[in-house]
Amino acid sequence: MSGCVRLDRRTLADLRQRLARARPEAIRDVVALIDRLPERGEADALIAPIRPRFALMRNVIRRPASFGRVLAHPIEELLVPPDAWRRGSLSLPRSVMPTAIALAAEAVPDETRHAIAARLDKATMDDAAAVQAAGAAIWPLAAARFTTLAAEGVPPGLALPMRAADLRGLLGALGETLRLAAPLAALMSGTPRGAVPVWEQIEPRLRDLAAMAADVSGECFARTGLALMRRFMVAGPVVGLLREAASRAPSGEAERKLGAALDTFLTELPAQLPDAAALALLPHPVQQSVVADAVATVERAAGEIGTAQGERRDNLREGQAQLAALLRRRVPECLSAELLAPLARMHATSLDEHGGPASLEGIEAAARAAAAMVNAGRRLGPVDDLGLALRRAADTIAALAASAPQGAPADRLGRTDLARLVEILAGPDAAARVLGPAL
Repeated sequence: MSGCVRLDRRTLADLRQRLARARPEAIRDVVALIDRLPERGEADALIAPIRPRFALMRNVIRRPASFGRVLAHPIEELLVPPDAWRRGSLSLPRSVMPTAIALAAEAVPDETRHAIAARLDKATMDDAAAVQAAGAAIWPLAAARFTTLAAEGVPPGLALPMRAADLRGLLGALGETLRLAAPLAALMSGTPRGAVPVWEQIEPRLRDLAAMAADVSGECFARTGLALMRRFMVAGPVVGLLREAASRAPSGEAERKLGAALDTFLTELPAQLPDAAALALLPHPVQQSVVADAVATVERAAGEIGTAQGERRDNLREGQAQLAALLRRRVPECLSAELLAPLARMHATSLDEHGGPASLEGIEAAARAAAAMVNAGRRLGPVDDLGLALRRAADTIAALAASAPQGAPADRLGRTDLARLVEILAGPDAAARVLGPAL
């Protein structure tokens, strides 16, 4: 039986609706199905809206390695949805990649392409050694090909995803950035998204890469800097590091181009932030870490990039407002649907009907996520309404304790179980009141 499948339009429409509210495991199965298609076509657009979630679900979704993914791996942080891209941005619209992949493949000899396919067979993008080995054969040839096409023009008859002049400019940008593909790819593979690296461990590598980019060209430095800001702003003072590298460059081009990178970062920051609906479908520990990282990124951007310029200030405020709106939607949903509602059902019946004492782990995870998201929100500004929501949820749980047995019985929610939840939401003093003087 062939491993290739085809999807009709009706099936694609049904899958699109299901993916909008799907859990990670369901998304994994759909993505695996699409990855087996001989021609992806409209199916590729199907997963475009959920692409930002892939990096947050690395433990569930492992994409097969391919020529195209290896080509894009070093510049993944620069890719944005086509509707988010604007002329003058240092980002690259994802719609340019199918054309870029086809043009790059033409630059690779047949024998080399076969060797690459064999090396990537059964490998995933988590296999850093396979990606680096294939990339070593792809990136230099692709960079040279893109640079030539940017100067001489694209082949006649090519189906273009945009105006020819725009495509030539983007191919030139790709060619410049891919001159540092190997060190960029090694850095990105070693520090995957979703895991905040220790700054002291990565700073020397970032510093070396920034200096290398400044030596290549101002264009390469600007886009490399943008990629580093998007991936590592949460970890430490990337902007200061880039400014230092630009000041040491032999010409002033790097310093001029850094300003463009900072502008692009802030302009497109709102589009880089998590979406409330997608966030709700992730495990609670991932939700709280995603929110914490987003808040830390906005905080550091405000401190490092500065808000003296009006447009930068407006973009930063938009990002802050978007995060605040996300929290005001997600926290009440989490408290109501994922904490209080299941807790009330458990209280009314026995734990055995809900999976035993282990079922409390999910309830506690929801409580921790809600409390952590509110604490993160306080770093953006006043969130008194969310603090009140936590206290009201704690009061609701405390009220259940009046009819709960003492301790933590094996078959029922006990007062100790409820006090633990109150402590997560409202602190140890509130939990002590739930336990009462008898304990």
